[in-house]
Amino acid sequence: RDWVQSGAITRLVDKSWFVPLCMGLILLLGAYFRFTGVNWDDYTHLHPDERFMWMVEIGLGWPKSIGQYFDTATSPLNPYNQGSSFVYGTLPLFLTKAVGQMLRVQGDKIHLLGRVLAGVFDLITVWLMYLIGKKLYGKIAGLLAALFTATLVIHIQQSHFFTVDSFVAMFVVLTFYWC
Repeated sequence: RDWVQSGAITRLVDKSWFVPLCMGLILLLGAYFRFTGVNWDDYTHLHPDERFMWMVEIGLGWPKSIGQYFDTATSPLNPYNQGSSFVYGTLPLFLTKAVGQMLRVQGDKIHLLGRVLAGVFDLITVWLMYLIGKKLYGKIAGLLAALFTATLVIHIQQSHFFTVDSFVAMFVVLTFYWC
């Protein structure tokens, strides 16, 4: 109790190395939880929403021109042109397709890349939670917010799926930060 009242914590937090070290450890812990067991289902596609996203993803193709992209009736990137009733946002699909093409990831493994990208977006959410906590209540609150988000079971679970949840959560938290 005396060390709290003496300001020892405040002096420690104000050291230039403390926050980067803590955030590095928090992000490493979060990355461990998000990227361990990426192929948890051994290619069986047990999550129904993820299986649907994967089936839509492998059916998409790149348009031959910018005009074809904006012509929704003929765009090969439009999920509806693949006979799908896709109701989610397309950013996760397009981003996964683009990164998959750059890394030469085949269609039967593209959902694993989608899971990794979901984990990356969720780690960005952890970082944003630090920034929000710091902005509102200081560095200690920011570190606690990041730690709690990094270890929150729902975030860890959702980042193990190639679904839109982790992507959307990051943009919601980013919007909150900028508000």
